[in-house]
Amino acid sequence: MIGGTVGSLPDGRRVIWSAVSGTPAYLNAVDTSTGAPLLSVPRTGANGAYGAEQAPDGSVYVGTYGTGRLYRLAPGATQAEDLGAPIAGEAYVWNIVVAPYGTV
Repeated sequence: MIGGTVGSLPDGRRVIWSAVSGTPAYLNAVDTSTGAPLLSVPRTGANGAYGAEQAPDGSVYVGTYGTGRLYRLAPGATQAEDLGAPIAGEAYVWNIVVAPYGTV
């Protein structure tokens, strides 16, 4: 695990969201109480990631390295949405910050 954040699933369970490198890279959710893996979502087109952050609406955002893309996992979704490259020409999205009102 390179990066992650503590958040929750739509049912209220507390989880650690972790960005895991590989081909493809994955976004995983692990139950904070039991350590059980609850969700593993591939991020097609990404080989790795550093940062993950959960927004107030429950969406989880992950930035990638090598491709410099931003992915969003909507609450209850099983596939991550590729939001594209937030900064043209950049190959790394190191950190993600979500404002209290939801702006990434």
